[in-house]
Amino acid sequence: MNFCDLAEALGGYPGLSRALTWKDVDKYIRFARRLKSEIRLHLSPGLDDPPYRLPQYLHEFLRDLLGFEDLQTMQCWSALRGIIWQDGPAHLYAEEVDAFVKRGSQPSRASEKVWLLRFPVVFYSIQYGACLAYSSSLSCDGCKMRYYPNYYIMTNLRFYYGGIPDTIQFEEHGYMEKDLCEVFTNFMLVAWVSAQNGANIYNFALAANSLCRPTIWPSGLTFNLSGEQVWRAFFLNALLRDWTERGLVLVLPDSGDHDSRLKHAMDIRNHLMIEHGQPEKMHACQVCPLRAVVTDGIAIGHPCCMVHNCTRPLINNRHRFCEQHQDKNLDCVVTDCDAKAEPGHRTCSNSSHRELEEFRNQRGKAFFQLRDRLKRFNISQISDSLGGDDSLPELARFGRRRTHNEQLVVCCCGIIAARSTMFGAEAISGVKDFLKSVYNHNPDDMPDVCWHDNNCRLQQHLRKTNDSFFRRVILAVDVFHFKSKHKESDKFCQKHCNPALWKVLVDKEGKWVFNSSAAEQANVWLGGYLAIVREMLPHRYNFFLDEMIKRRNERLVGHLRKSGKTPYHVPSSIDM
Repeated sequence: MNFCDLAEALGGYPGLSRALTWKDVDKYIRFARRLKSEIRLHLSPGLDDPPYRLPQYLHEFLRDLLGFEDLQTMQCWSALRGIIWQDGPAHLYAEEVDAFVKRGSQPSRASEKVWLLRFPVVFYSIQYGACLAYSSSLSCDGCKMRYYPNYYIMTNLRFYYGGIPDTIQFEEHGYMEKDLCEVFTNFMLVAWVSAQNGANIYNFALAANSLCRPTIWPSGLTFNLSGEQVWRAFFLNALLRDWTERGLVLVLPDSGDHDSRLKHAMDIRNHLMIEHGQPEKMHACQVCPLRAVVTDGIAIGHPCCMVHNCTRPLINNRHRFCEQHQDKNLDCVVTDCDAKAEPGHRTCSNSSHRELEEFRNQRGKAFFQLRDRLKRFNISQISDSLGGDDSLPELARFGRRRTHNEQLVVCCCGIIAARSTMFGAEAISGVKDFLKSVYNHNPDDMPDVCWHDNNCRLQQHLRKTNDSFFRRVILAVDVFHFKSKHKESDKFCQKHCNPALWKVLVDKEGKWVFNSSAAEQANVWLGGYLAIVREMLPHRYNFFLDEMIKRRNERLVGHLRKSGKTPYHVPSSIDM
């Protein structure tokens, strides 16, 4: 907008030009631009030209807000609507934000059959911090549907419009800028920042300095962002992104709380990830002359059912057994005892079992007594020096069981092709089944080389069970483990797993052409999430780790492409 355009627009209303000051005109333009999204709700589908007249309630809103007369307000819109429609929302000062809070929160009727509802929300953004905003929804008396900014509700289901909106509604009275969701995601991806610490950074660095914070604040709303709100925004943003990539429309139940609503969609995504795998599971590039992967495990996990190898989820993290095995809470906690526990105790009447329980209780009391002494003398507690007491033998399980480890398949260029949770142990049979499932139980999809620190035992297992699935795969032990962990006296290992047996694993100068430590390096990265995921329930745990792996792969693929390594996907023989 320039002065000539403004003078030309006001030229047809000389009375208006004499009655209003430049400050009045500037305020009208900025306030009206702030209402453009609201005005668009009243336009016919497919049209985006400014209407000739404002809806009555918006006309009255601007009239009362600016202290204009009716005729002046109408003439301002007629003269300036083209200029107002040219640009996006204008900046408002703190006192002007207060004026918006005082007015404009009443529901109104958009037409004879459409009801418009407007209510205050918090908008979390990068540029403006945490701001007060208003969310509008439309309901139709005819079709009984209600339309919100991100979705519409029909038959008690939320149907998202498709794509990733610029502003994501992550709870009833909370909206977050998409770019801010990505900031939190990248905090987690590159620096292992928890959701709570991400919220703290935002609250201290951005929200506290918001220029759009009104002095009058609706009750029940707060500027401070919580860790749980960051999680909700993270999960919903990831779901919308994933569904968009798959060409699907995200549908969530409208009933229930936010977490149970998201859980439904997260369970679906987790199932799709199990069924189809990571997008990069068939990755190949010019880093390696052959398709080569490394498989290894890392000891992070989540609470799980105490029954060995039970994969059913806990109802919540305070439980020791899944829903199906709840009756085992009445059993004695000693591992080889089948008796019932005595009332008020965790063990049965056996005196030796009761001694274990009393020893555990006393040990816990003594620990807290010693820690209190440290506090009285202002001595810092070194967590490593006050670790678990190994004097109690592994005869009873008083606490919760945790999953054993996460098993990864990592390409030698660093791409993580697959992940799976091992519940009981990193058994050879479990590793074998995991590799088969990753590559669709199809031997032709297997890579050319598969490094594993225990490939000698894997080969023995395959020979014993007459399993020919890996017949065309080089099953070598990586160089580090072969030299330091495998005995020279192990003739089978020396004969079948020594990496020097295969000439394709070295170049003409005798140097190894594959990075057989890729899994160890990926484990270092994945291990950074230990503190973040250790108390998560399975649906969150699996979704979060899969999302982090997917994002990490995307960054690595981009780096490989820029460096001329030509990343691509090997077609699966099943699809051919």
